Amino acid sequence: MALTSAYHKLQFDGGARPLMARDILFFICRAVGPPMDKNLHARVLKYVKAEQPLGPADAHQIDDPEVAALLFDPHNTSFNTLLKKDISLVIGRRGSGKTALLNSYLYKPYFAMAVLNAAQEARLDVSDYKIVIPILSHKLFEQMQAYVTGSSAAWRPIESIIEAWADLLIDHILASLLHSSSDAGTNDQLEIIRSYLSAPELRKKSEAYRLVWGTDIWGSLKSKLLKKGDNRKKLASKQEAWQACIGFLDHNRHRAVVIFDSMDEYEIGNPTVDRTIGGLLRFVSQFNNQHERIKVKLGLPSEVFPEIQRASANPLKDFVSFDQVRWTSVELARISAHRYRLFLSLFDADCFSEIMGIDLNKRDGIRRFWGRFLSEPQKNRYGHEENSMTYMLRHTQLLPRQFFRILQRVVLESFSTTGGYRLLTGNAVVSSISDMEPIIAGEIIQGFKYVYPYAENLSKAMFGSFPTVFSYDQLEDKWRKVGRAFMRKHEAEFELVHLTEMLLRMGIIGTVEAETEKYVVAEFAYHKLIPPAVGDRHEFAVHPVFSRYFSCSRNRQGKAILPHGASLDILRTS
Repeated sequence: MALTSAYHKLQFDGGARPLMARDILFFICRAVGPPMDKNLHARVLKYVKAEQPLGPADAHQIDDPEVAALLFDPHNTSFNTLLKKDISLVIGRRGSGKTALLNSYLYKPYFAMAVLNAAQEARLDVSDYKIVIPILSHKLFEQMQAYVTGSSAAWRPIESIIEAWADLLIDHILASLLHSSSDAGTNDQLEIIRSYLSAPELRKKSEAYRLVWGTDIWGSLKSKLLKKGDNRKKLASKQEAWQACIGFLDHNRHRAVVIFDSMDEYEIGNPTVDRTIGGLLRFVSQFNNQHERIKVKLGLPSEVFPEIQRASANPLKDFVSFDQVRWTSVELARISAHRYRLFLSLFDADCFSEIMGIDLNKRDGIRRFWGRFLSEPQKNRYGHEENSMTYMLRHTQLLPRQFFRILQRVVLESFSTTGGYRLLTGNAVVSSISDMEPIIAGEIIQGFKYVYPYAENLSKAMFGSFPTVFSYDQLEDKWRKVGRAFMRKHEAEFELVHLTEMLLRMGIIGTVEAETEKYVVAEFAYHKLIPPAVGDRHEFAVHPVFSRYFSCSRNRQGKAILPHGASLDILRTS
C-alpha cells in the first residue's frame, strides 16, 4: 500500500526518530506521487481544516486536482470495480461519488507510482487514458434545450438532436485536444485541427463555445484561431479535422476520455429535457461504438434511472454499457479512515505516527483504526449497546457524502468536549446523527422531487405514530384511512401499489430479512435501479434516517433497524 510503503521508506532513510512536521509533509508528498509544490501544505489546508476535518463531502467543491488526488482513496473497491470496465454510463445516487469517480481520470498525474502500477496490473480503465477532457454539463444542457424546440417551437426529430450533440461535443473535443497538445510542436494533424477551428462558422459560435469550453481553453485558443483569417486559404472541414484527431491519437498511441458529469436534477417529465437526454444517450452509445481511441463517460442519477430509460429513443441500444456505483460498510469505513488519517497528519502528528502504519486494505485494519478513536460503546434508543461505526452507518443509505457529514460533525463535537481528536465520544455520535438526519432525509427526498413531488408530505401523513416494523396489512389500513384521501387532492390515479413502489424505491422502507439479539435486519432497495416486487406476506421496516423524521413510533420487537450491509461485523440471525 502506498501510504505504508512510503512510511517504511521514511523510517529507513531517517532512522528511528520522532516524526517532525517536515517528515509528515514529505510523507504526504511521497504517498501522492511526484514532488509537490512548496505550498502543498497551504493548499491542502484550504480543504482539510479544523472546521472540516474530512475535507469537502462533495467533489465539486475541490478545484485543485492535486489535493483531490490526495483525498481520493485509490484502494477503494467500489471505484475500482467500475474503473476496470470500459463502460459508457456511470449510474449512482446523490452523494455516491459519481463526480469523484469520473474526475479520478484527472488525478492520474498526481497518483504515486505504486498506485499507478497497481492500477495497471489490475487493468483499471483510469490507467489507459493520456488525455482527459472534462465537460461543463450544465452549459451544454442549456444550449441543447434551446435547440430541441427550435425557433418555431416545433419539436426537432431525434436524429437532428443527436447530430447537434455530435456537433457541439466534437468541436469541444477538437479544441481540448489542440489545447492539451500545445507543447507537441509542429504537427500536420494538429495543423488540420487548427485550420478547422479557424473557420468563420466557428467564430460565429464563439460566445456559446466560450461558455462550454471554459476560460482556460477559450483564453488559449481565441487569439490564435478566432481572428480574421485569409479567405483565400482553404480551411479544413469538420470531417478532416476529426480524422486528424483520430490519426494524432493513433500515431502517438494515446487514448482520450471525455468525462461528462451528471447534474443532480433532471426535470423528468419536461418534454424538452427528456428529448435532450434521449439525444445525448444515443450520441454517447453511437460514439463509443465507433471509436476505440476516444471514449465518452457519462454520469447519470440513479434516482430517476427508470424515467431516463423511458426518455431514451431506444433503451436496448443506449443502455448496453453501464454500471452502478455501490458501497459497502467496509468501503465507507475505509475511505473515511483514509481522510481522517490525512487530517491527523496535519493537526496531530504524534497521533498520526501511531496509526499511519495500519493497513486499511484489510477489514481488521479498518476495525483497528476506528477502534482507536471510537472506543466507547454506543447505546441506542432501545437500550442496546452497539458498535459506534455501525450506529452511524445504519443512519445512512451507504453513501459517502451522507457518512462524511455525520462523521465530520462527530469530530467537531468531540473536539469541543475533549479539546483533541483522539477520542470520538458517544454523545457526539448521538447528537450528530440527530442534527444530520433531517438534512440527509431532505436530500434523499429532493432527488425524487420530479418523480414523487408529494413524497414528503404523504410520508409524514402515513408514518406519523406508525411503528418502524409493520405488515403489509398495516400499511394498507393506514393508506385507506389517511394516504388515499391525501392523494385524491393531488393525483387521483395514485394507489397503494404506487405508494409501495415509491417508498421502496426511495429507500424509505425495506423488507424485513431477519432478527438478531439487537436488530431487525431489513433489505433496502436504494442500491438497486428497480425496486423489488412485494406482496401481502412481506413485513417491512422504516429506514433509521426516516423514522424520527416522519415521527414514527417504536416497534413491538423493541429493536433498532439495521439496513442489510450496514454493519462491520458478521451478524448471527435468528
